[in-house]
Amino acid sequence: MKKLPGILFLLFNLSLFTFVNAQTGTWTALKNLAPHDNQGVMLLLTDGTVICSNTSGSGYGTGWDKLTPDIHGSYANGTWTSITNMNNDRFAFSSQVLPSGKVYVAGGEYGNGGYYGEVYDPVANTWTNCGNIPTGWNIYDACSELLYTGNILEGPEIGTNGGQPCNSILQWNPITLNYINENAEPQNHDEASWLKLPDSTVITVGMPYPNNPSQDSSCRFVPQTNSWLVDAMTPNNLYDQWGYESGPAFLLPNGKAIFFGATQYNAIYTPTGKSTTTGSWTAAANFPKISSSYVTMPDAPGAMMVNGHILLAVSPIPYSNSHTFNTPTYFLEYDYTNNTFTQVTAVIPTIGSDNLSGSISQNNSFLVLPDGNVLMGCAAISAPKQYFIYTPGSAAIPQGKPTIDGVTTTDCKKFMITGKLFNGISEGAGYGDDAQNSTNYPIVRLTNGTNVYYAKTTNWNRIGAVMTDSLEDTAYFTIPTMPTGTYSLVVTANGFASNPTLFTLPCVSTDVQQTTASSNSISVYPNPSNGSFTIASSESLDKSVLTIYNMLGEKVATKELTGNKNLLSLNGNPSGVYFYRITGETGILISNGKLILQK
Repeated sequence: MKKLPGILFLLFNLSLFTFVNAQTGTWTALKNLAPHDNQGVMLLLTDGTVICSNTSGSGYGTGWDKLTPDIHGSYANGTWTSITNMNNDRFAFSSQVLPSGKVYVAGGEYGNGGYYGEVYDPVANTWTNCGNIPTGWNIYDACSELLYTGNILEGPEIGTNGGQPCNSILQWNPITLNYINENAEPQNHDEASWLKLPDSTVITVGMPYPNNPSQDSSCRFVPQTNSWLVDAMTPNNLYDQWGYESGPAFLLPNGKAIFFGATQYNAIYTPTGKSTTTGSWTAAANFPKISSSYVTMPDAPGAMMVNGHILLAVSPIPYSNSHTFNTPTYFLEYDYTNNTFTQVTAVIPTIGSDNLSGSISQNNSFLVLPDGNVLMGCAAISAPKQYFIYTPGSAAIPQGKPTIDGVTTTDCKKFMITGKLFNGISEGAGYGDDAQNSTNYPIVRLTNGTNVYYAKTTNWNRIGAVMTDSLEDTAYFTIPTMPTGTYSLVVTANGFASNPTLFTLPCVSTDVQQTTASSNSISVYPNPSNGSFTIASSESLDKSVLTIYNMLGEKVATKELTGNKNLLSLNGNPSGVYFYRITGETGILISNGKLILQK
């Protein structure tokens, strides 16, 4: 259950407690107010702009505002515009940015959008409705995760306004825009957080009530087999006993995961690295007390920052049915290296305090920006058009730094960038069942002097992945209108920036030059196929090498090619999306593309 911000009457005053913790980061108020009141969800588009849901339009809100950084790359000094309204009003809903650059939203705890999904196309500035969900189902308190197949795992409920228990699962297909029924989850996913692990499985802690109010059960979705694995028990209960809420979850830089509670308890999960083997849970540090009360996270945002700390919005612990959500909102940083919390005591501009005295923590939202800062929207403050930026108080850790291996192009319009760790070491910001603000995808930034431009990235090869280490990553990008000159190009993921490489306009390749389509035309058919593909070329492919990768970047087949026509069999591989690369005798990239295996 998410409390609507409109029912709160909000005034701000000075802090009501003694400051005991050192300042960790700093707050900045955005120079310009948004056109409309914040409504929670904030998403980073693949061209570096940010869209934020707002209260305008019909019902509970169909509007979105867009924040564009200024010419120097500053989001704090950025400008606001509005995009086309959604077709359905919704508040507290699923959201994912797709590899196509489009945006998927679905459901809503409030509004008629609970029964519908839709897709936003930033190029056309249009919304398209998705297929129907099953009759009687409702995408309410909805978790979602982008799977390595490109599909989205969606956690609906049966019945209106939240049926119990909630075990039903859907998958949404971005090609057909339709939903299909998936194997039911073993645990109740109402109010739960879903978290992606490096092995591509999705772990969640199920709501225990009324079965076992002292511990929680966990389970994982295994996308390779479309099945669920019952995992270990948590050491303590993360759900409060009144609102049955929980907090967000994050993958830590050391490969473990932390789940924050709506109780004073938090828990750390250690995976085995094998999708079919259960992991283990240990207790994390309890939340601290502020003004003699534990602070907790009943439906509240957090963000993994580039310094490895997690920024958290917290509120006093729930203590009755009518006091599940309490004021004020405080801010903490969690440091996984020593398992400690530190209160953020920096004063928030325009507020005049380090806390939001009239706001419950769940009415805030975080988003990790490409520059390594965190954007905060506040749906329940006296000026909800005002957004803020939090700047971490220490430098970026090396674990999250992407690497660029090269940039290539055939036409100086669309470029391919290759490297490592384009999908980051976490999903970025998290909330739980009411919003998903992941940013674990590559963003390309170009700088010349003091001028900063963002390219638009699409079709990264590792969809929805995290912590892929030394596996080769690829993505495509197109540049905006820019002056000629030499630029410093970096790729960022969750705010972590790579070392720069040079990029020159008029266009020159900074890596191995690809052959052009006119000199060697490659076609692959049928595609999709049930297992057998034909690779046809206008020129001989003698001594060329074909390499096939799955969606996880793992090499599944290698074949030396001859002549103008070659056969490829993937009959021994599971259905899904694969990528092929054809390289010539000297290592020149001749062709690459996508294969769809449908058995």
